[in-house]
Amino acid sequence: GVGWLSPLGASQWRVDRTTPQPGAPVTLTLALRNDAPVAIETAFTHTVPSSLTLLTNTLPPALTFDAPTRELTWSGVVVPGVPVTFTWAALAPGAPDTLTPTVMIAMPVLKLNFSREVVLRVGDSDLGTSDWSATPPLKVDQSAALPFVLRNTGIAPVTEGVLRVWLRPGVAPLTATVVPTRGIELQPWKGALNSGDAVTVTVSVMPWLSGAPLRVDALLSNGNGVTWERSLWLQILPREIYLPLVFREAP
Repeated sequence: GVGWLSPLGASQWRVDRTTPQPGAPVTLTLALRNDAPVAIETAFTHTVPSSLTLLTNTLPPALTFDAPTRELTWSGVVVPGVPVTFTWAALAPGAPDTLTPTVMIAMPVLKLNFSREVVLRVGDSDLGTSDWSATPPLKVDQSAALPFVLRNTGIAPVTEGVLRVWLRPGVAPLTATVVPTRGIELQPWKGALNSGDAVTVTVSVMPWLSGAPLRVDALLSNGNGVTWERSLWLQILPREIYLPLVFREAP
């Protein structure tokens, strides 16, 4: 779209938690980044959703907030290589809800504008604290178990969760008969997870390449449109070769 092709296309709009609990604070951040060779006059507008309680004491001084319209605005210059970042906080609705906070970014001189949005699913399931367990160095051609701990810290159950694991070149599934030189995707878990529960899923692999650290990526979905990514860097030790010792008597 126009947003990604514009000089400010690398700008980011994000929240610290996409699945907060009702009434919990969330932090919103807008980082305006200019990839053009010259400075650009820029403006942004954000209408705070009516069910979000803006914590006005967290607003940066450069922002203007109009309470009747619930609009946050800013205008200024973004120079190349120096992002302009704004961060503020709000309270999530007191009951389960789905919100889509949106910012509109404009470059008046270029007559370009585009939007960025995030989705807040208040009171949903939350797999955000799921992660790999610590893994010691592995050895080439020796099987290893990589534990991944799935945790649902949200107030709703996961009903159709999926865990996919992408093995980069250098690491193969234990059952592979041919080395996957371009990587391979596995799906070690699919199912339900109640609120507050955790389950450990073990991915069995066989490293076949040593040297540089290798990465394994876990892609999670709670089945309700929320996804997470967790990466694990593996240290692979080279093969150990033991040669016989030969002793020769001195003449």
